[in-house]
Amino acid sequence: MTSSSILPVFLGLLSLVLPGAPGSSRAETDIPPICIRASLDPAPVWTFHGIWLDADSPELVLADVAAGLLRIYDASGDEKRTLARPGTGPLDYEHPTKIWPLEHGALMSDGSRLLWLDDALEPVRSRDLDAAPMAPGGTVRMFFDWAATETRIFGIADARLPDGSWRSGFVSMSPEDPTEYTVLRQIPVADRREFDAYLMGYRHVSVLDGRGYFLAMREPPRILEAGTTGVVRWLTAFPPGFDKIPALPPHGGAASGEVRFRAYESARLPVGLYGWNGRLYVLTREPLDSRPDAGTRWSLTRIDPGKDRIEGSVVLPTHTEHVSLIPGPRYWAILEKGRVKHSGDQPIRSMLWIATSWIEGSDSRLADTGLTEDSCVGAGGP
Repeated sequence: MTSSSILPVFLGLLSLVLPGAPGSSRAETDIPPICIRASLDPAPVWTFHGIWLDADSPELVLADVAAGLLRIYDASGDEKRTLARPGTGPLDYEHPTKIWPLEHGALMSDGSRLLWLDDALEPVRSRDLDAAPMAPGGTVRMFFDWAATETRIFGIADARLPDGSWRSGFVSMSPEDPTEYTVLRQIPVADRREFDAYLMGYRHVSVLDGRGYFLAMREPPRILEAGTTGVVRWLTAFPPGFDKIPALPPHGGAASGEVRFRAYESARLPVGLYGWNGRLYVLTREPLDSRPDAGTRWSLTRIDPGKDRIEGSVVLPTHTEHVSLIPGPRYWAILEKGRVKHSGDQPIRSMLWIATSWIEGSDSRLADTGLTEDSCVGAGGP
């Protein structure tokens, strides 16, 4: 993919001087800001996942499930263009749910279908899991969450067996053949708390250095590591104090969405797993205090999976009800999302760009005071 023409806009933002440095020289003050806040115009209708257009581009690509398109934003939060392929053909899509970057292009899901996108994010081939032939060991039909390497898809999936029954679990699958898969861990059918947690729109699967990692929402929750051969290992490193998973109200279709998400908003629990630059990051949420509508404390705990140990944690500068995170080489994008009223109706208030160096722990600025909502500079959005 090629860098876009809005790069000068982004570089202009990066030349902003951090507050609190009077008398500093230009060399000392022309440092990228730790945090930028921008409004999205227009905001996505219903989105959970996104990617950066490429390593050098400040453009962010968000998959808008409800609108049926990909939205591409610049650093100031303005929508630069959209991509859509409505229809029922093999290269069309109507509800792009998840998108994952590959070495060349990206992989995207639309219901039971997987679509490979080129560097310009145009579909070049697809595979319908639901149309794959039944194999003696069963066939993966649907992913609830997934992440991909060039040769494997690691995901939380439903597989249909020849006798017509289903089984849900953590799987490693060949992207070319949904009958060639390994069940890494089966999800207990009776444990609705675990299964329901995977339906809340957060990322529970990631990849790092060719391995798959799963945030298992059992009790106590832990991280499962899986190699390409199917060998698994449970990590012991995990954010302390996050050992419980709440029981959500029964799933009753779209109308139950608001009640279920409200139960999540008042809970203390881990909600997301991200892999970046040799490290895993566990996203946790907890109420600021016992008052209704007090807000949420969001934290990222950094784990070295090779040494199986916690390296540090940061508190994110937002108290919004829900977030979506997209790691990147310069910045992590964090979508600040409001309450879910029902499926497809969730306001997205703004977007944060937080310096990757600060999240990784290599940037000592604000080490004593931490990063607050007031630390974020505006990007000139509406």
